[in-house]
Amino acid sequence: MRRWSISRVVLRTLVVAALLCGVSTPTAQAADSERAGSVFSSAEEEALFHRTQKLRNEDHPWEALSAVNRGLDLSKGKTSSIAWTTETALILEDLGHYGEAEIAHKRALELMAQAKMDGGAAECTELLLFARLYERLERFDEAEPLVQRALAIARNSWKAGEGLALTRLGSLLRAQQRYRESEARLKEAIAIYEKSGGRAGLAKALAVLARLYEDTYRSAEAEALDRRVLAIDEALLGPDNPQIAPSIAVLAGNLELQGRLEEAEALYKRALAIRERAFGREALSVARTLQALASLCIEQDRPEEAEDYARRALAIRER
Repeated sequence: MRRWSISRVVLRTLVVAALLCGVSTPTAQAADSERAGSVFSSAEEEALFHRTQKLRNEDHPWEALSAVNRGLDLSKGKTSSIAWTTETALILEDLGHYGEAEIAHKRALELMAQAKMDGGAAECTELLLFARLYERLERFDEAEPLVQRALAIARNSWKAGEGLALTRLGSLLRAQQRYRESEARLKEAIAIYEKSGGRAGLAKALAVLARLYEDTYRSAEAEALDRRVLAIDEALLGPDNPQIAPSIAVLAGNLELQGRLEEAEALYKRALAIRERAFGREALSVARTLQALASLCIEQDRPEEAEDYARRALAIRER
């Protein structure tokens, strides 16, 4: 019974992380709260883990890294070290330390095998996170076997993970410009989520399909999907929650590509205001939004405003 409880909580950590790996972050966070459990050896360790995740999600990766190192020390020799190792990999990826992130993902899979948690839901989700890193690095030949292995596990022993695996496969195929295959896999995932009511997964699959439509010059279809993703996020969390800012910024980017610059600017400013209120004016996500506004102002022949936004963004990145 104890092993089942541990596996479930490690799985919860991994599933949430997987759903957070994309533009559709808030839906995963909203769906997560009721599934919380405890795998940690003390209240101190559990509180530290939640604080670490909060720091990562709020764009404070260096502080998160310091916290995760303490967590790794606390969890030595315990099954909770799997969750800490996965968290380490995600933080290192955020920091651009991709080689170290790769090592951490491999270590998480090793720890799962040692705990006899391989071949199930936890391994499936860790494989998808690992594949996401390889996709980001354009190491497609290494990413695809991981995704196919995860999909096989999901279909065999964790049906709830099938949509997640299909979405990652669709994303990977899109990155290789295998658009027809990608669209088919993403539509499979969407059908699964629409049938099951899984809004977190649905939003992620829709967001990836929207980017595919942008790639293939189907901007109007992409916009419709982006608006649907944002509507899901707003329905779950409200219009001012900081976790919907990525969806707002993505929709703004779509409108910018269509030349609808005033509409795009309004959305970028909305995302900026939300992030500044939630995370402060020095957060990395604020810098990214400022840079987007700078680029937009250049397109609108507003060089002085563009320079102001760019200077603010640079100051944040150099602090």
